[in-house]
Amino acid sequence: MVYTIYANEVAAIIPTSDFNKAYEIGLNLLNKMADSIAIDRYQIGILLNGSIVQYPLHIKDSNDAIKNSAMILDQTINDFGLHEYNDEMERKSRLQGELVSELLHAIKENEFHLVYQPKISLDGSEQLSVEALLRWHHPYKGTISPMVFIPVAEESGLINEITKTVIRNVIEQTLLWKEKGLDVKTSINISHRDFNHKDFLTYIQKSMAECQIDPSFIEFEITERGVLERNDNIIKLFTNLRDMGIKISIDDFGTGYNSLIHLVQVPMDYLKVDRSFIINITKPKYQKRIQRLISLAHDLDIKVIAEGVETKEQLDFLKDMNCDIVQGYYLSKPLEADALEAFYKNRV
Repeated sequence: MVYTIYANEVAAIIPTSDFNKAYEIGLNLLNKMADSIAIDRYQIGILLNGSIVQYPLHIKDSNDAIKNSAMILDQTINDFGLHEYNDEMERKSRLQGELVSELLHAIKENEFHLVYQPKISLDGSEQLSVEALLRWHHPYKGTISPMVFIPVAEESGLINEITKTVIRNVIEQTLLWKEKGLDVKTSINISHRDFNHKDFLTYIQKSMAECQIDPSFIEFEITERGVLERNDNIIKLFTNLRDMGIKISIDDFGTGYNSLIHLVQVPMDYLKVDRSFIINITKPKYQKRIQRLISLAHDLDIKVIAEGVETKEQLDFLKDMNCDIVQGYYLSKPLEADALEAFYKNRV
Protein backbone atom coordinates (compact mmCIF):
# COMPACT_ATOMS: atom_id res chain seq x y z
CA MET A 1 0.00 0.00 0.00
CA VAL A 2 1.53 3.29 -1.14
CA TYR A 3 0.53 6.73 0.17
CA THR A 4 1.44 10.30 -0.64
CA ILE A 5 2.65 12.08 2.52
CA TYR A 6 3.82 15.41 1.09
CA ALA A 7 4.45 16.70 -2.42
CA ASN A 8 7.89 15.08 -2.49
CA GLU A 9 7.37 12.20 -0.03
CA VAL A 10 5.66 8.84 -0.34
CA ALA A 11 5.24 5.99 2.14
CA ALA A 12 4.82 2.28 1.52
CA ILE A 13 3.38 -0.17 4.04
CA ILE A 14 4.31 -3.83 3.57
CA PRO A 15 2.27 -5.74 6.18
CA THR A 16 3.23 -9.33 5.34
CA SER A 17 6.97 -8.93 4.89
CA ASP A 18 9.92 -9.43 7.20
CA PHE A 19 12.51 -6.67 7.55
CA ASN A 20 15.04 -8.05 5.07
CA LYS A 21 12.46 -8.42 2.32
CA ALA A 22 11.05 -4.95 2.95
CA TYR A 23 14.55 -3.47 2.91
CA GLU A 24 15.24 -5.18 -0.43
CA ILE A 25 12.01 -3.78 -1.91
CA GLY A 26 12.85 -0.26 -0.72
CA LEU A 27 16.42 -0.41 -1.98
CA ASN A 28 15.29 -1.65 -5.40
CA LEU A 29 12.88 1.28 -5.66
CA LEU A 30 15.60 3.81 -4.86
CA ASN A 31 17.98 2.22 -7.36
CA LYS A 32 15.40 2.11 -10.15
CA MET A 33 14.48 5.77 -9.65
CA ALA A 34 18.16 6.70 -9.96
CA ASP A 35 18.37 5.15 -13.43
CA SER A 36 18.43 8.01 -15.90
CA ILE A 37 15.90 8.40 -18.69
CA ALA A 38 16.26 10.52 -21.82
CA ILE A 39 13.93 13.52 -22.21
CA ASP A 40 14.74 15.43 -25.40
CA ARG A 41 18.49 16.12 -25.10
CA TYR A 42 18.66 15.63 -21.35
CA GLN A 43 19.33 12.65 -19.11
CA ILE A 44 17.07 12.85 -16.08
CA GLY A 45 17.45 10.84 -12.86
CA ILE A 46 15.92 11.18 -9.41
CA LEU A 47 17.88 10.64 -6.20
CA LEU A 48 15.69 9.47 -3.33
CA ASN A 49 16.44 9.41 0.36
CA GLY A 50 14.54 6.71 2.25
CA SER A 51 13.82 5.56 5.79
CA ILE A 52 12.55 2.22 7.08
CA VAL A 53 10.89 1.46 10.43
CA GLN A 54 9.49 -1.76 11.89
CA TYR A 55 6.23 -2.30 13.76
CA PRO A 56 6.09 -2.88 16.69
CA LEU A 57 9.88 -2.69 17.24
CA HIS A 58 10.25 1.02 16.38
CA ILE A 59 6.69 2.36 16.31
CA LYS A 60 3.37 1.79 18.04
CA ASP A 61 0.98 3.53 15.61
CA SER A 62 0.76 5.51 12.36
CA ASN A 63 1.71 8.79 14.05
CA ASP A 64 4.92 7.19 15.27
CA ALA A 65 5.58 5.87 11.78
CA ILE A 66 5.41 9.33 10.22
CA LYS A 67 7.32 11.01 13.08
CA ASN A 68 10.18 8.50 13.18
CA SER A 69 10.45 8.28 9.40
CA ALA A 70 10.68 12.08 9.18
CA MET A 71 13.30 12.10 11.94
CA ILE A 72 15.46 9.65 9.98
CA LEU A 73 15.15 11.68 6.78
CA ASP A 74 16.02 14.92 8.59
CA GLN A 75 19.21 13.38 9.99
CA THR A 76 20.27 11.87 6.64
CA ILE A 77 19.14 14.69 4.38
CA ASN A 78 22.20 14.69 2.09
CA ASP A 79 22.99 10.98 2.34
CA PHE A 80 20.92 9.35 -0.39
CA GLY A 81 20.00 5.76 0.39
CA LEU A 82 17.72 3.68 2.62
CA HIS A 83 18.27 4.30 6.33
CA GLU A 84 17.10 2.21 9.28
CA TYR A 85 15.89 3.68 12.56
CA ASN A 86 18.22 3.30 15.54
CA ASP A 87 18.39 4.47 19.15
CA GLU A 88 21.20 6.93 18.40
CA MET A 89 18.88 8.84 16.06
CA GLU A 90 16.31 9.13 18.86
CA ARG A 91 19.00 10.40 21.25
CA LYS A 92 20.23 12.90 18.68
CA SER A 93 16.68 14.11 18.04
CA ARG A 94 16.12 14.73 21.77
CA LEU A 95 19.44 16.57 21.97
CA GLN A 96 18.43 18.80 19.07
CA GLY A 97 15.15 19.61 20.83
CA GLU A 98 17.03 20.63 23.98
CA LEU A 99 19.48 22.71 22.00
CA VAL A 100 16.84 25.06 20.60
CA SER A 101 16.09 26.68 23.98
CA GLU A 102 19.79 26.60 24.89
CA LEU A 103 20.68 28.34 21.64
CA LEU A 104 18.18 31.09 22.43
CA HIS A 105 19.90 31.57 25.78
CA ALA A 106 23.35 31.49 24.15
CA ILE A 107 22.37 34.23 21.71
CA LYS A 108 20.93 36.38 24.49
CA GLU A 109 23.92 35.88 26.80
CA ASN A 110 26.53 36.12 24.01
CA GLU A 111 28.04 32.69 24.78
CA PHE A 112 29.53 32.35 21.29
CA HIS A 113 33.03 33.43 20.41
CA LEU A 114 35.24 33.38 17.34
CA VAL A 115 38.61 31.92 16.51
CA TYR A 116 40.50 32.72 13.31
CA GLN A 117 42.41 30.40 10.98
CA PRO A 118 45.04 32.11 8.80
CA LYS A 119 44.86 31.77 5.03
CA ILE A 120 48.28 31.97 3.39
CA SER A 121 48.75 33.37 -0.09
CA LEU A 122 50.95 31.43 -2.51
CA ASP A 123 51.04 34.12 -5.20
CA GLY A 124 53.29 36.54 -3.34
CA SER A 125 50.47 38.74 -2.07
CA GLU A 126 51.02 40.32 1.35
CA GLN A 127 47.28 40.50 2.14
CA LEU A 128 46.53 39.10 5.61
CA SER A 129 43.39 36.96 5.55
CA VAL A 130 41.63 34.60 7.95
CA GLU A 131 38.48 32.54 8.25
CA ALA A 132 36.30 33.27 11.29
CA LEU A 133 35.15 30.03 12.94
CA LEU A 134 32.31 29.99 15.44
CA ARG A 135 32.73 28.29 18.82
CA TRP A 136 30.21 27.65 21.59
CA HIS A 137 31.31 26.74 25.09
CA HIS A 138 28.14 25.68 26.90
CA PRO A 139 28.25 26.59 30.63
CA TYR A 140 27.28 23.02 31.64
CA LYS A 141 27.85 20.77 28.62
CA GLY A 142 31.24 22.16 27.64
CA THR A 143 32.25 22.78 24.04
CA ILE A 144 29.52 21.92 21.53
CA SER A 145 30.66 21.33 17.96
CA PRO A 146 29.31 23.59 15.18
CA MET A 147 28.51 20.32 13.36
CA VAL A 148 25.91 19.76 16.09
CA PHE A 149 24.43 23.18 16.78
CA ILE A 150 24.53 24.83 13.32
CA PRO A 151 22.03 22.36 11.74
CA VAL A 152 19.74 22.86 14.76
CA ALA A 153 20.03 26.64 14.40
CA GLU A 154 19.18 26.37 10.70
CA GLU A 155 16.14 24.16 11.22
CA SER A 156 14.82 26.26 14.12
CA GLY A 157 15.24 29.58 12.30
CA LEU A 158 17.83 30.90 14.76
CA ILE A 159 20.74 30.87 12.32
CA ASN A 160 20.10 34.41 11.12
CA GLU A 161 20.53 35.86 14.61
CA ILE A 162 23.75 33.88 15.04
CA THR A 163 25.04 35.06 11.65
CA LYS A 164 24.30 38.67 12.58
CA THR A 165 26.24 38.21 15.83
CA VAL A 166 29.21 36.82 13.90
CA ILE A 167 29.13 39.69 11.38
CA ARG A 168 29.02 42.28 14.18
CA ASN A 169 31.88 40.64 16.08
CA VAL A 170 34.03 40.30 12.95
CA ILE A 171 33.55 43.96 12.08
CA GLU A 172 34.51 45.01 15.61
CA GLN A 173 37.59 42.76 15.59
CA THR A 174 38.64 44.02 12.15
CA LEU A 175 38.59 47.59 13.46
CA LEU A 176 40.60 46.58 16.54
CA TRP A 177 43.23 44.94 14.36
CA LYS A 178 43.38 48.02 12.15
CA GLU A 179 44.07 50.20 15.20
CA LYS A 180 47.06 47.92 15.90
CA GLY A 181 48.37 48.28 12.36
CA LEU A 182 47.05 44.96 10.98
CA ASP A 183 44.87 45.03 7.87
CA VAL A 184 43.18 41.62 8.09
CA LYS A 185 40.54 40.43 5.65
CA THR A 186 38.09 38.02 7.33
CA SER A 187 35.80 35.48 5.73
CA ILE A 188 32.47 34.67 7.41
CA ASN A 189 30.48 31.49 6.86
CA ILE A 190 26.85 32.21 6.05
CA SER A 191 23.93 29.83 5.70
CA HIS A 192 21.57 29.62 2.75
CA ARG A 193 18.83 30.08 5.38
CA ASP A 194 20.12 33.63 5.92
CA PHE A 195 18.82 34.51 2.47
CA ASN A 196 15.24 33.84 3.59
CA HIS A 197 15.39 37.05 5.64
CA LYS A 198 14.62 40.12 3.58
CA ASP A 199 16.52 42.38 5.97
CA PHE A 200 19.79 40.45 5.65
CA LEU A 201 21.31 42.75 3.03
CA THR A 202 19.99 45.83 4.83
CA TYR A 203 21.59 44.66 8.08
CA ILE A 204 24.95 44.25 6.38
CA GLN A 205 24.75 47.66 4.72
CA LYS A 206 23.76 49.34 7.99
CA SER A 207 26.50 47.58 9.97
CA MET A 208 29.18 48.60 7.46
CA ALA A 209 28.01 52.21 7.43
CA GLU A 210 27.75 52.55 11.22
CA CYS A 211 31.24 51.17 11.80
CA GLN A 212 32.72 52.90 8.76
CA ILE A 213 34.57 49.76 7.74
CA ASP A 214 35.95 49.12 4.27
CA PRO A 215 33.69 46.33 2.88
CA SER A 216 36.67 44.81 1.03
CA PHE A 217 37.90 43.52 4.40
CA ILE A 218 34.87 41.21 4.60
CA GLU A 219 34.34 38.00 2.65
CA PHE A 220 31.27 35.75 2.78
CA GLU A 221 31.51 31.98 2.35
CA ILE A 222 28.60 29.72 1.43
CA THR A 223 28.73 26.04 0.57
CA GLU A 224 28.40 24.80 -2.98
CA ARG A 225 25.22 22.93 -2.08
CA GLY A 226 23.73 26.02 -0.48
CA VAL A 227 24.36 28.00 -3.67
CA LEU A 228 22.76 25.41 -5.90
CA GLU A 229 19.68 25.15 -3.69
CA ARG A 230 19.04 28.91 -3.75
CA ASN A 231 20.43 29.80 -7.16
CA ASP A 232 18.05 32.57 -8.27
CA ASN A 233 18.01 34.49 -4.99
CA ILE A 234 21.75 34.18 -4.54
CA ILE A 235 22.69 35.73 -7.87
CA LYS A 236 20.90 38.96 -6.99
CA LEU A 237 22.19 39.04 -3.40
CA PHE A 238 25.79 38.26 -4.35
CA THR A 239 25.70 40.92 -7.05
CA ASN A 240 24.59 43.50 -4.46
CA LEU A 241 27.25 42.38 -1.98
CA ARG A 242 30.02 42.53 -4.56
CA ASP A 243 28.83 45.98 -5.66
CA MET A 244 29.42 47.03 -2.04
CA GLY A 245 32.98 45.65 -2.24
CA ILE A 246 32.43 42.44 -0.25
CA LYS A 247 34.12 39.31 -1.64
CA ILE A 248 32.26 36.03 -2.22
CA SER A 249 33.67 32.53 -1.75
CA ILE A 250 32.06 29.18 -2.62
CA ASP A 251 32.99 26.69 0.11
CA ASP A 252 33.24 22.86 0.12
CA PHE A 253 33.48 22.73 -3.66
CA GLY A 254 33.38 19.18 -4.96
CA THR A 255 30.98 17.79 -2.33
CA GLY A 256 27.83 18.71 -4.24
CA TYR A 257 26.32 17.27 -7.36
CA ASN A 258 27.35 19.83 -9.95
CA SER A 259 30.51 21.08 -11.61
CA LEU A 260 32.01 24.54 -11.76
CA ILE A 261 30.43 25.10 -15.16
CA HIS A 262 27.00 25.16 -13.45
CA LEU A 263 28.21 27.87 -11.06
CA VAL A 264 29.65 30.32 -13.58
CA GLN A 265 26.53 32.49 -13.47
CA VAL A 266 26.95 32.92 -9.70
CA PRO A 267 29.04 36.04 -8.89
CA MET A 268 32.09 34.89 -6.92
CA ASP A 269 35.70 35.77 -6.19
CA TYR A 270 37.03 32.59 -4.60
CA LEU A 271 36.46 28.86 -4.84
CA LYS A 272 37.43 26.64 -1.89
CA VAL A 273 38.38 23.08 -2.81
CA ASP A 274 36.96 20.67 -0.27
CA ARG A 275 39.43 19.02 2.10
CA SER A 276 38.45 15.56 0.78
CA PHE A 277 40.30 16.42 -2.44
CA ILE A 278 43.35 17.68 -0.57
CA ILE A 279 43.58 14.53 1.55
CA ASN A 280 43.86 12.50 -1.67
CA ILE A 281 46.07 14.94 -3.57
CA THR A 282 48.95 12.42 -3.81
CA LYS A 283 46.75 10.15 -5.96
CA PRO A 284 47.12 10.82 -9.72
CA LYS A 285 43.36 10.75 -10.30
CA TYR A 286 42.80 13.52 -7.76
CA GLN A 287 45.79 15.51 -8.99
CA LYS A 288 44.27 15.69 -12.46
CA ARG A 289 40.90 16.78 -11.09
CA ILE A 290 42.38 19.49 -8.88
CA GLN A 291 44.63 20.75 -11.67
CA ARG A 292 41.70 20.97 -14.09
CA LEU A 293 39.62 22.76 -11.47
CA ILE A 294 42.34 25.34 -10.77
CA SER A 295 42.91 25.96 -14.48
CA LEU A 296 39.19 26.40 -15.19
CA ALA A 297 38.74 28.72 -12.19
CA HIS A 298 41.66 30.87 -13.31
CA ASP A 299 40.17 31.05 -16.82
CA LEU A 300 37.04 32.46 -15.16
CA ASP A 301 39.13 34.96 -13.13
CA ILE A 302 38.32 33.10 -9.88
CA LYS A 303 41.01 32.47 -7.27
CA VAL A 304 41.28 29.01 -5.68
CA ILE A 305 41.63 28.31 -1.96
CA ALA A 306 42.65 24.86 -0.69
CA GLU A 307 41.46 24.05 2.83
CA GLY A 308 42.57 21.22 5.06
CA VAL A 309 46.27 21.34 4.16
CA GLU A 310 47.96 19.16 6.78
CA THR A 311 51.32 18.14 5.28
CA LYS A 312 54.25 19.72 3.45
CA GLU A 313 53.70 17.25 0.60
CA GLN A 314 50.16 18.54 0.07
CA LEU A 315 51.41 22.13 0.16
CA ASP A 316 54.13 21.42 -2.42
CA PHE A 317 51.60 19.84 -4.80
CA LEU A 318 49.33 22.87 -4.50
CA LYS A 319 52.22 25.25 -5.18
CA ASP A 320 53.08 23.31 -8.34
CA MET A 321 49.43 23.52 -9.41
CA ASN A 322 49.40 27.33 -9.00
CA CYS A 323 46.81 27.27 -6.24
CA ASP A 324 46.32 30.82 -4.94
CA ILE A 325 45.63 30.45 -1.21
CA VAL A 326 45.93 27.64 1.34
CA GLN A 327 44.79 27.04 4.90
CA GLY A 328 45.05 24.12 7.29
CA TYR A 329 46.74 22.77 10.38
CA TYR A 330 50.11 22.44 8.62
CA LEU A 331 50.18 26.23 8.41
CA SER A 332 48.24 27.11 11.55
CA LYS A 333 45.38 25.89 13.69
CA PRO A 334 42.50 28.34 14.40
CA LEU A 335 43.75 31.02 16.77
CA GLU A 336 42.30 33.43 19.29
CA ALA A 337 42.49 37.07 18.19
CA ASP A 338 45.53 37.88 20.34
CA ALA A 339 47.40 34.77 19.19
CA LEU A 340 46.66 35.68 15.58
CA GLU A 341 48.34 39.05 16.05
CA ALA A 342 51.45 37.27 17.34
CA PHE A 343 51.29 34.82 14.42
CA TYR A 344 51.44 37.61 11.86
CA LYS A 345 54.08 39.62 13.71
CA ASN A 346 56.32 36.52 13.84
CA ARG A 347 55.96 36.08 10.07
CA VAL A 348 57.18 39.60 9.30
